[in-house]
Amino acid sequence: MDKDDLEKRAGEILGALLEVESPTGKEGSLLQVLQKELPKRGFSLRLQPVPEAPGNLIAQRGKGRILLATHLDTVPAWGHPHAHLPQR
Repeated sequence: MDKDDLEKRAGEILGALLEVESPTGKEGSLLQVLQKELPKRGFSLRLQPVPEAPGNLIAQRGKGRILLATHLDTVPAWGHPHAHLPQR
């Protein structure tokens, strides 16, 4: 896969993730998408329980030495009519 193909695919994946509404307290939908999609890309998953929250998803592929820590919730759309419809 060349650089243009990788950039296109990365844009498609990011766009699909941005389409999932996941404001604070409602991250469960995005968590479900990631639990479905990450294993297709070779990740093993572990869900760390968190009281009154969907949990922390720990995804690992191989034995890398780098940890990326992020969060699933997004900034509220504040009424923007196309908040979850990214330009592609």
